[in-house]
Amino acid sequence: MKAFAGFTCGVVVSFAVWAATAASEDDIPEPYPREGAVKLLENDKVIVWRVRFGKGAATPMHRHALDHVAIFLKGGRMQMTRPDGRQETRELRTDRVYYVKAGLTHSELALDDDVEAYSIEIKKP
Repeated sequence: MKAFAGFTCGVVVSFAVWAATAASEDDIPEPYPREGAVKLLENDKVIVWRVRFGKGAATPMHRHALDHVAIFLKGGRMQMTRPDGRQETRELRTDRVYYVKAGLTHSELALDDDVEAYSIEIKKP
């Protein structure tokens, strides 16, 4: 009976940890809409946003639920922070195209002024 009680307790604890993780993931918002982002187009295939950051502009932690392509009209340095606290500074270049897979979770901070891009979210078929 003790073995069964231990097994049951382990299953309950595992489920509680899984449920808490799932709930916290569900609480992370999508990247858009947000301040500095304007929806330009939406159809059954894509959503196109024009996104602007002034120096020091920051986004809250968010999760990209869809694959997306970013085309920078005016590049600059962006600091990205992951949920675990890891930080990375990237130089995003003007006229470059970047592909980002769905699932990326991060916040962003503009280190340069007037960073601007088109973000094209690709809807799932």
